[in-house]
Amino acid sequence: MRVIATGLPGSARVRVAALGLAVFLAAGLLGSYRYVANYWTYRGFAPPKDPAFVHSYGSVARFYVSSPALGGRRQPVDAYLPPGYAQHPRRRYPSSISSTECRAAPARFSRR
Repeated sequence: MRVIATGLPGSARVRVAALGLAVFLAAGLLGSYRYVANYWTYRGFAPPKDPAFVHSYGSVARFYVSSPALGGRRQPVDAYLPPGYAQHPRRRYPSSISSTECRAAPARFSRR
């Protein structure tokens, strides 16, 4: 003779088990989605981190450029401005250019 001492009727036990399974599957699907999205964004590399010596952050400015080569369309351009750029606008800074297919949003690198 088998005795089940749960204190719940059969239908309630099934509901609790179904709810537990649904929560487990939802957490697994969310984890899988986040993993794939992170892999797609960073192409398998670790997300970028600031070195320990970085204490001030720059900013991101968006402006639009229209060009006859684009058929007169306005194309958005995101520019990272290093810290101190506003105080020293005539100073030369190194630049980096990325294509429009860059998967990482510029706001991820500005900390604002």
